[in-house]
Amino acid sequence: MQDPKWNNYKIHPSVVDWLKKVNRNLQGAKKLFVLAFLSSGCGLASGSATTAHAQANNAEPSRVQESEIRELIDRNLAPELAEPGRLRVSFCPRWNQISTTERRETLQHFFVALARAESNFRPHLMFYEPSISGQDLLTGQEHVSEGLLQLSYQDARIYGCRFDYDREHREFQQDFQARNNRMSWKARNAHRSILQPDRNLECGALIANRLLLSARNSQRDLLQVMGAYWGTLRAGRPSRNKVIREVQQRMPACLSAG
Repeated sequence: MQDPKWNNYKIHPSVVDWLKKVNRNLQGAKKLFVLAFLSSGCGLASGSATTAHAQANNAEPSRVQESEIRELIDRNLAPELAEPGRLRVSFCPRWNQISTTERRETLQHFFVALARAESNFRPHLMFYEPSISGQDLLTGQEHVSEGLLQLSYQDARIYGCRFDYDREHREFQQDFQARNNRMSWKARNAHRSILQPDRNLECGALIANRLLLSARNSQRDLLQVMGAYWGTLRAGRPSRNKVIREVQQRMPACLSAG
């Protein structure tokens, strides 16, 4: 049956059939051109978004702000540690004279200084620990420290930290193999739980709670107790003196009244 739109033209039916065929071919060619253009990624919005997303995933994580560290530590550190008489803090001689609020602030600044000494606020930092013998209880590899406070996956088993090695073991192994005999290097899989600032700091607070609460009635100093885990706080280390100076500068009430 002849298409009604051709009724106004006196054209032979065979020519009409040929023109309709050409029209269909042109429409098909147009669709093919559009599909080819889209698949090529030439100016494609979705292609650009995909590229940007991939670049974002591989981008180097930004350094964590001090205010974030203070907030997370204060949220997870045991409140009783700020009570008078609970701790012996040699770098804060007026520890029992300052207010509870000031003691909490002192502990917050202490962890900020510790994070600076351990990682310089770089959440993706990995460090090879040759001084620790044996293997990590979870990874089965030589010991490495990771994240803001330079922690290890085995802390999940020892202290109950929320690190998910079971789901991340492939990514960890990739990052471990990327060491190339370096002492410190950047993790490529920055999304791993141990590298997330909130979980890393939460774990650090759990470790501190365990160590400090078990020693709260003894005469051991905070630095001595915490140094059992963090080598940067041990006597004779330059980093220990830097931590002390930073906290005292931020909290002058530790040294003098008013």
